[in-house]
Amino acid sequence: MVKYQKRRIKQHHEDRSMLDYRTETFLVVCEYMNYTKAAEALNLTQPAISGQIKYLENYYGVKLFVYENKKLSLTKQGEKLKRALQTVMHDELRLKRELAKQTPAKVYRIGATLSLGDAYLPKVLPNYLEQHKELEIDVTVANTESLLKKLDQGMLDLVLTEGYFAKDEYENRLIREEELGVFCGSDYELGSVNGVEDLFGHRLICREKGSGTRAVFEHFLLEKGYGIEDFSNKCEFTSLNLIKEMLVNNQGISVLYKCVVEDLLGKGLLTQILVPGLELKHDFNAVWQKNSMYGYENEEFLARTLEK
Repeated sequence: MVKYQKRRIKQHHEDRSMLDYRTETFLVVCEYMNYTKAAEALNLTQPAISGQIKYLENYYGVKLFVYENKKLSLTKQGEKLKRALQTVMHDELRLKRELAKQTPAKVYRIGATLSLGDAYLPKVLPNYLEQHKELEIDVTVANTESLLKKLDQGMLDLVLTEGYFAKDEYENRLIREEELGVFCGSDYELGSVNGVEDLFGHRLICREKGSGTRAVFEHFLLEKGYGIEDFSNKCEFTSLNLIKEMLVNNQGISVLYKCVVEDLLGKGLLTQILVPGLELKHDFNAVWQKNSMYGYENEEFLARTLEK
């Protein structure tokens, strides 16, 4: 396991916030939800970790953690403190970088899931950059779980995702609603499909755990009493291009956002499988830290890039 402090120093030595060491310890415990693992990550003893958490609880006059069924959980007050401290850390680290820069250029760090990275950003970023020549934009493409973790650690300013997230924990704005479908190669041997059950005999080519697209499909299956494991064969890929290439070569079926494969559908390389009872739509959302002093920049980005 990579130690928390070492990991952050290795990534960027300057990415150390001015948070009190006890509040940093609190955030590490929140990350692992385990005192022993947090102590290992910080190279401290478990009693030292407990003492620092106890200090914070005395300072704020509330319990921050409770043990329930031998599992560590945050109290409501602990959740509130966690969100507030993550916002403070994010804003302080960003402010530090801006103050240290020798040029007026600002760096705007966007995280996007593969679907939005493929279907949304290429359409809106060129025009946005043309209007903001002073900006330096860093884009990280990953799955929802990874992006939200980077957002919480102050490494991203904005996340564009179709995945599930705790809406009460973040500022969020709807970008648009998108349709998902089941797709295969135009020459794929499919057979009759009268319901989702008729898909189980085919190879499912899907995204990895943590991706928004997969989460939406798994949620649908769960509501029907099924799961991914009901497919007789399953391949997982982190690359959308590889998934599309597998489909074009008739190697299985996949559930994807229709906007991601529009070009292949138009060329006749892919076909949508119409499955009775399977009508999936999901939201594309923009997400950032609550109460961030930089929230106005995210609002401005969305106002200028949202499709009318």
